[in-house]
Amino acid sequence: MAHVALGFRADMRANIALIFALALIPIIGAIGAALDYSRWADARSTVQAMVDATAMQAVGRSRDRAALDAAEEALLVRLQEVSHAPVIRDLQVMRENPVEETQTLVAVSVNGGVPTTFMRFFGFAELPLRAEARTRGELRSFEISLVLDVTGSMRFRSRLEALQDAAHGLIDTILPEGEASGQRVLLNVVPYVTAVNIGRDRGDWLAPLDEAPHNHPPGTSRYANRYIWSASEVAAADCQGTGVTWDAALGVCYLGNRSEWARPGPCPGVRINGTCHVADGWMGCVEERGRDPHALTDAPPAIAPFTPYYWPSWQGVGNPDAEAMHNSYLPVAIDESVTTTASSNMGRGPNLGCPQNVITDWTNDRRLLGDAIDSLMPWGRSGTMTPTGLAWAWRTLSPRWAGMWGDAPAPRDYDPQNVEKIAIFMTDGINQFFSLNAPTGDSDYGALGFISENDGVDQSNDQDFLDARMLQLCTGMKNEGIEIFTIGFDLQRFEEGIQARQMLDDCATTPEHFFDADVSSVGRAFDQIARDIRSRRERITH
Repeated sequence: MAHVALGFRADMRANIALIFALALIPIIGAIGAALDYSRWADARSTVQAMVDATAMQAVGRSRDRAALDAAEEALLVRLQEVSHAPVIRDLQVMRENPVEETQTLVAVSVNGGVPTTFMRFFGFAELPLRAEARTRGELRSFEISLVLDVTGSMRFRSRLEALQDAAHGLIDTILPEGEASGQRVLLNVVPYVTAVNIGRDRGDWLAPLDEAPHNHPPGTSRYANRYIWSASEVAAADCQGTGVTWDAALGVCYLGNRSEWARPGPCPGVRINGTCHVADGWMGCVEERGRDPHALTDAPPAIAPFTPYYWPSWQGVGNPDAEAMHNSYLPVAIDESVTTTASSNMGRGPNLGCPQNVITDWTNDRRLLGDAIDSLMPWGRSGTMTPTGLAWAWRTLSPRWAGMWGDAPAPRDYDPQNVEKIAIFMTDGINQFFSLNAPTGDSDYGALGFISENDGVDQSNDQDFLDARMLQLCTGMKNEGIEIFTIGFDLQRFEEGIQARQMLDDCATTPEHFFDADVSSVGRAFDQIARDIRSRRERITH
C-alpha cells in the first residue's frame, strides 16, 4: 500500500509540472504581447508626430508638386530612424482639393507595420501601423504692420539690436524661407519718433507750396517752409553745412536742389530779378493734422493733404545770437548727417528730428523686409509720440489708401472673414513733447509742432494729451476690425512708465495682446505674436 501511495505522489508531481508548464505558455505569451504592444504604441506615437509635422510644413507649399515630393522623401528618411524599425509599405503627401480653391487641404498618410518579437510565435508577425493627418490652410490674407519706435533712447542697453533680432525672428516665422504664400501674407515697417518719414517721392500727398497748409496757417505753425535764403538773410560766409550750397551768381543759399518756380502768385521761395527760386530740402517727414477734424482718422491726402515737417531756425536764420542747442542754424552750420543725428542730440537744420528710415511699401519679400529692419537706426532730438506711429500704421492698413503703398494688393477692403489686418506696435518711451534742449517754456519741434502751439497743453499734462490721442486712434482702428498687439519695451518703472503701460494695455485688442518686455524677453514677445498669427493659417485634423 505504501508503494502505491508513493507512486501516486510521484505521478501527482509530474502532472503538476506538466500543468504548470502548460499554464506558463499563455503567461509568457501575454507578457510578450504586452512588450510587443508597448513597442507598437511607441512607434505609432512617433510616426504620428512626424506625419503631423510634415502636414504642417507642407500646407504652405501645397501648390508645388515638387515641394510635396520633397516632403514625402524627407518623411521617409525620418521614418527609417524610428526605433523598433517599422516597415513602411505606403507613404503619401498630397493636396486633396483643387489648386484653384481658396483653401488648401494637405493629407499625409503612412501604412505599414511594426515587427513583433513574441507574438510571431502565435501567428502575428507584425502589428498594423497607420498614421494620417490633414492640414487645412485657410488661405486667408494677412496685412501685418510692424510699428517700431526708433527714438534716440533705442541706442542704449542694446535695445535696437534686441529689437532687430526679434523682428527678424517674427518675419522668419510668418514668412518662412521657401514657402510660397503668394501675396496673401504682406508686411510693412513703420518706423517712428515724434514724426514719420513717408518718403520724398510722396510729395504729391502734400499741399502745394503756395497753398495752405504748406505755409502753416494759424493753428499749425508759425513759420513758412523755405529751403532757400537770399544774401540779405544768410551771408555767403554763413552758408554752410550738410547739403547746403551757396550760389554766388544768384546770391542765394539753399538746402537740397534749386529750381525755378513758374506758377503765378506769391513766390514760396526767393525772387531774384523777377524769377522765383525754390529748393527741395525736405527730407520726407510730415506734420500730423493737429486738431483738424481728420486728425485721428484714416482720411487720405486727397481729403486732407499734409504739411511738410519743417523745424524753423530758432529766432530765424541769420540770427547773430544763434543758440545751437535750440536748433539755430545759419550762421551755425546745418548738420543733418546720419553720423551726428543717429548718435547724439547735436544735429541742426529744418529736418532735425525727421528719421532717415522711411515707411516701407507692402511686400512679402523677406530680403526687403530684412534690409528695412537692419537699416533701422535710433534718431536723436525728438522724444516719443506714439500716436504718430499708430496713425501711419492705420493709413497703411486702411482701404481708403488702396494703391498708395506699392504694387502689392494691399491695403485690401475691410473683410474680417477673409482679411486679417494687424498692427504690432512697439515703444520704449513715454509720450511727451521733448524739452530738454528747448527754450524755456517750450519744447522741441515735432509732428504736432511746438508744445506752445497746442492750446491747453504744457509739460504737466503732455503725456495725458498724447495718450488720449493714442487711445482714440486705437478705438478707431479696432472699430474697423484691425487687431492691435502692443509691446512696452524696457519702459521706465516710475509713474510715467506705469501710465505708459496702462495706455498700451488699453490700446491692445485684449489684455493678452499687450506684452511688457525688456531686452532679454522682447524676442519671446515677438515670437509669441508670430506663432499666434501663423497658427491661424493651419489646422490639423486626424
